[in-house]
Amino acid sequence: MAAQTCYVQALLYADACERAGTFYPPEVIKQLEDYDFDGMGNGPTLYRGADHQCFKDVLVVRGNENSTSQFDLLKVEQIVPSAQVTYDPHAGARYRRRECPHRRHARAG
Repeated sequence: MAAQTCYVQALLYADACERAGTFYPPEVIKQLEDYDFDGMGNGPTLYRGADHQCFKDVLVVRGNENSTSQFDLLKVEQIVPSAQVTYDPHAGARYRRRECPHRRHARAG
């Protein structure tokens, strides 16, 4: 699975560079923001522009006790739709803005 992920990431980067017409990172990033795609072998996927998170269906797996080959290692127990794992990109903003109490004391001393 890791090799497939790396391969897909390379294809997505190449596609974004082609659509941007440049390798300049800010322009490539714009091409990936709010980019929906499918056809990479793991279902519809969104790269959300607000926080650059990737959302797709999540596979819940378990080790396959009766594997038939060295590649038959996991059994899919459940597929959780991306809508169930997608969250508001601003939901944690209040927490991130609060100052850690340990930092406050360290500066006071």
